[in-house]
Amino acid sequence: MSRTKKIAVLAIIAMVLTLMPAAMFAATADSTRLSGAGRVETALDICSAGWSTASTVVLAPADQANLVDALAAAPLAGQENAPILVTPKASLDAAVKAKIAALGATKVYVIGAISDEVAAEVDAISGVSVETLKGIGRVGTANAVNAKLTSPAGTFVVGFDAVPDALSVASYAAKNKFAIVLANANGTVDSASLVGSTKYIVGGTAKVADIAGVTRISGADRFATNTAVASTLSFTYDRVYVANGLTCVDALAVAPLAAKYGAFVALASNTNVAAASVVSANLSSTSKVIAVGGTAAVSDAVVANVAYVVPGALAVTSITALNANEIQIVFNRSVDEAIAETVSNYQIAGGTAGATLTAFLAADTATLQSDKKTVIVKLDDVAPLAGVLAAGVLANKTAYTLSVTTAIKDTEGNALAKAYTTDVFFSDTVKPTVASVASQENGDVKITFSERIGTTPLVVINGTTIGAGAVSVNATNGKEVDVTSAGIVAAGLTLKNATSYGIIVSSAKDLGNYNTMDLYSGTFTYSIVSSAPYVKSVTVKDEKTLTVEYSEALAVVPAPTYTVLRGTTNVFVSSAPVAGTNKVELTLSSVADTLYAAGTTSSTLTVTVDTYKDLALNVGSKYTTTVVVTKDTTAPTLASAAYNYTPKTIVFTFSEGLAATAAATIEGKLTITNNATGVAQTVPAGCATAVLAGEKTVTLSNGAAPGLALPAGTYTFSFGSQLFVDQAIAANKSAAISTVVTITSSDAAKPTVAAAAEVVKDQFTVTFSEAVKGGVGVAGSATDVVNYKLNGVALPTGTVASLDAATQKVVTITMPAGSVAKTQTQVLTIANVQDLGGTAMDTADTTLTLTDSIAPTLVSAAVNADGAIILTFSEGFTGGTAPVAADLVITVNGTTATLAAPTVVAGEPTQYKVTSTDTSFATGTIVVKTAGVTLAKDAANNLLKINVSVTATR
Repeated sequence: MSRTKKIAVLAIIAMVLTLMPAAMFAATADSTRLSGAGRVETALDICSAGWSTASTVVLAPADQANLVDALAAAPLAGQENAPILVTPKASLDAAVKAKIAALGATKVYVIGAISDEVAAEVDAISGVSVETLKGIGRVGTANAVNAKLTSPAGTFVVGFDAVPDALSVASYAAKNKFAIVLANANGTVDSASLVGSTKYIVGGTAKVADIAGVTRISGADRFATNTAVASTLSFTYDRVYVANGLTCVDALAVAPLAAKYGAFVALASNTNVAAASVVSANLSSTSKVIAVGGTAAVSDAVVANVAYVVPGALAVTSITALNANEIQIVFNRSVDEAIAETVSNYQIAGGTAGATLTAFLAADTATLQSDKKTVIVKLDDVAPLAGVLAAGVLANKTAYTLSVTTAIKDTEGNALAKAYTTDVFFSDTVKPTVASVASQENGDVKITFSERIGTTPLVVINGTTIGAGAVSVNATNGKEVDVTSAGIVAAGLTLKNATSYGIIVSSAKDLGNYNTMDLYSGTFTYSIVSSAPYVKSVTVKDEKTLTVEYSEALAVVPAPTYTVLRGTTNVFVSSAPVAGTNKVELTLSSVADTLYAAGTTSSTLTVTVDTYKDLALNVGSKYTTTVVVTKDTTAPTLASAAYNYTPKTIVFTFSEGLAATAAATIEGKLTITNNATGVAQTVPAGCATAVLAGEKTVTLSNGAAPGLALPAGTYTFSFGSQLFVDQAIAANKSAAISTVVTITSSDAAKPTVAAAAEVVKDQFTVTFSEAVKGGVGVAGSATDVVNYKLNGVALPTGTVASLDAATQKVVTITMPAGSVAKTQTQVLTIANVQDLGGTAMDTADTTLTLTDSIAPTLVSAAVNADGAIILTFSEGFTGGTAPVAADLVITVNGTTATLAAPTVVAGEPTQYKVTSTDTSFATGTIVVKTAGVTLAKDAANNLLKINVSVTATR
């Protein structure tokens, strides 16, 4: 291009930049609405929010009729870290042209129907080269775009004209390197276009015919399909974008930006967002909901459908023993990772007589699963748990009590309101079986079992026994057995590719050695298929750590080459594999103002992975993506504090890993106060354990000297400010911390019920074998009436309980007056009450005789054929005192009648006949009322209820 032409172009760009509205430059990654005057301007605003520079740009037609040409563009944009800009197909928008230049782009992919004239005008921009991607029809254009993808991980197949279906998965495809393939108009698809190991059909059968072995994600319409995508695929919900699902163009432009955050793009109609319930359930209180397009495209009212919903109380859904080595705890919502993975927050009892709830050992592990609701506690294979577990496994056909402490919190900081305790019976009678046998790319043979196994099996291939040293159980999952290719060769076997061989597997036992497998005899095909490894994803772990996940295990040599650029500065420091996975963690620079520019709290990084090979030495393709890291500016906080009687330690768990802290430093800034006396306790040297870098827990010994040796009671532990420091680049120091911890007694005996007896009507006492807890809001309180039931029914509302101050053994329970309908012996059930040391009682049943406390009541009156009044009472007076005339006042039209003595109706103990000596009951309004003082009483000495009026019927 000539010098004159270049100057002219630059002048035009400068003029356009001057005329562009200020809002064009205002968008940031955290804007709550990305929009412009139209679809072209909205795409520019999206670009401003995600890219200050970009070496590559994808340019798609803005025309609605040609939007289908760009369905496959998002994965290419994701691969190239490129924004998607749109322009009318027949003319290059001046602001778009200026943006391409301002980004410093050197490559522009021009997609589909954009005219050659527009492509030529883009090519004329200084330093820019254009590559046009189009084919015969929309399918051909999509294929041309997909041909530019390097080692795609999978494929989404969408309908011939299914624009919204494609855009529902576009951000996921861009993030995870999936190709988007268009079906033909008849719903068929060329099988050769299906790439990668994972494949999905998106949309219904009217758009895409079934494909054998391919999973379909679909709904009744475009919006239901969008909901199904949110339910099926994994997204990060730190933010979510809401775009118009009718015009769809904004959803296309925002896809590569959403991909940067692994975010979902929800499609909106003119009135609502169908996926709102699924999306909202995954949001946290800090999640951002970002509208894409102006209010005419997505109104504020529509966006408001997507919002964080304050959840109900945190609860444990279930506790089950998965096998002899693993226990699964499921919560009803996401829990705090640091606290959930503190294994001492879970307790177990059982296995041997008299065992009490004991925290799991530090050698055991608690791992929060990807759903953030499920925790798996894995028992250490060697270390026993005294009095509970013999050697890191659950005993077969044995009952255990499992408990989750109130230290557990959800991601919003809400604690479990009450410790959850349940019984789990572990019984394993199922033999392990061989689930599959398959050759691996490196020549090994992998045998997968139906469950974790505890012993290594004997393996015979084609009649030849493989040496024991070549057969090993995967230490991470316990279900896979690896037979090395070297061991196969050492046994004298040469296995040929694509050839079937016989295999015999025997002698393996499950964990605990409870069941031995039956002999397995089968065949497998030794198939060594060479395929190149690829990078599945690059994600942010924390402010200075990235995680790279590969499609398969890599060779140690050569090691991959990593480049992580902030601008032009390489901030990569080192890499380390994550044991048992195909992941590698990248550590970034901690040097001041290197990873983060001065005065900023986030950085956009360009990550490049190159020169990596798999175990078969297949070479992977170069991979480049961008991620956004955010500086850690949050100080460590105390997540939980708990006392463990065994082994007499007080453990403080923090929200994140801490910097190394000497024991003496902790002791020097710690004060302990006895809450009962207000007296400060001595903090002896040696009671604290030094914190190693990265540890989340601070441990104090409560044993004999140099331990604290605190007696049972409640204490306030106060740590001075700035004592604990995290491992952030700019270290954050803790504020002053004060928390209450209850030290339990050494008495392991459980409290029992010594006696239960009625004091007066509606009141009884329960006497325990030892002093017990009392008080409102105290776990295990004997004065919490929910811990008591009569004949299996909760005590009536209004019941109160008090604990005697002298011995703290006697609980007086007072029910509302009239709570006992019948004198009888009832079963009193008592549960959950704890002694002063925190030891809970076993649920106990005892008998208790309670006396009828309900007063007999006048129910009705009726004049019979003889002219007498028949009174009906709520109960009879047999064994008590029958009603007399003085108990009643009867008026006829307001005149009081003189009554004869009432007499009981034969065979009807609740009915009495009344006559008058001076008044007829044949006419008039008759009112019968019990007197203000009554003499009648039932067998339990409950007096007839006073001042009750009824009108007699005839």
